[in-house]
Amino acid sequence: MKNPFCTLLLIASVAVAVASCKSTSALFIKLSDYKGQRLEYGSQGGITGGGTTISIIENGQIFSTTTNPEVEYYHGQANAKEAAALIAEAMAIVDKHGEMTGSGNMTYYLVYNDGATSRRITWASEAFPPADVKAFTAKVEQYLRSVK
Repeated sequence: MKNPFCTLLLIASVAVAVASCKSTSALFIKLSDYKGQRLEYGSQGGITGGGTTISIIENGQIFSTTTNPEVEYYHGQANAKEAAALIAEAMAIVDKHGEMTGSGNMTYYLVYNDGATSRRITWASEAFPPADVKAFTAKVEQYLRSVK
């Protein structure tokens, strides 16, 4: 009687341990399936007119989407708390500056997307954005380097 009980206890313990493990796989296989808040950062234009958008979603997952050809990539997971803070900061910066314009071959942009609507800052030269936008994009690029 003692042996079957120990076996059942061991099986139950293993099942609980396996169920409580965190999964490192993507929660969203495709970014287009995600309907929550996200920060988008990228550029488009140039000779080909193509572009790349980097998207950071609330849980820290990072995706990129290219145009010409249109392809979506999953890059991995970074810190979720930092992602949420960046998204909130992006919302404040976008609300502060709104649309910006300038002449140039390439267009750069920062987008706050809440899942239903999106608000964007655009500018046409890396030298053009205000200091806080430039500092924020540098912070985003630093965060992107932390992908696991």
